[in-house]
Amino acid sequence: MGFDVLRASNGQQAVSVFCAKHDEIVCVLLDLTMPGISGKRVFAEIRRTKPDIRVLLSSELEVGKATEGFSSKGLAGFIPKPYTSSDIREVAGEVMAIPPPDPSGGG
Repeated sequence: MGFDVLRASNGQQAVSVFCAKHDEIVCVLLDLTMPGISGKRVFAEIRRTKPDIRVLLSSELEVGKATEGFSSKGLAGFIPKPYTSSDIREVAGEVMAIPPPDPSGGG
């Protein structure tokens, strides 16, 4: 798909990888439920490091429940589980076509 992918097996590793490579990362596919620290906490940590990062949230929960608490925090998109590689391609393409979030939290 043309993306270089960095992987993390748990929330703490996700934060560590992001902090080490944040200058190279343009979009994050974030699972809401991860071992260690939660997706919500990972989201807060990575946005603190890079406020304009595009974050695509994924969950088995329906969109309203999964994104509760994220609405004013600049999520770039949501992809329900289970998903296919074409689902990721489509949603990631849409996410990359929109401007990054306003670091001030206004959008």
